[in-house]
Amino acid sequence: RGAKSMSDLITDAMMEATDYEIPVPGNDNNGSSIRGKAHSGMIQSGQYLVQRHKKLLSTLLKLSNKQKIEVTLIGHSLGAGAATIAAMEWNSKAYLRRQRQQKNDDS
Repeated sequence: RGAKSMSDLITDAMMEATDYEIPVPGNDNNGSSIRGKAHSGMIQSGQYLVQRHKKLLSTLLKLSNKQKIEVTLIGHSLGAGAATIAAMEWNSKAYLRRQRQQKNDDS
């Protein structure tokens, strides 16, 4: 849809490349991670998506009676970058471990 609000314009304008690091999913070697640079606005937007929808995803996970669910994220331009960051965050070992622990605590 493109930038339609002041918030979108500010996020787009945050063109600074920022260090980004995420634990390698499914890797039992402690300390293994992927390191790189990403658009700071995309990182911020992706992490916002994770925080905004973590309760919904936790509920879906609990209702599915599975340890993992499949979710498809889509976006265009800035939205694609934010969706990619959100997917990386949700699939990171640390996030999955926290979600499983929360699920066990709720049982």
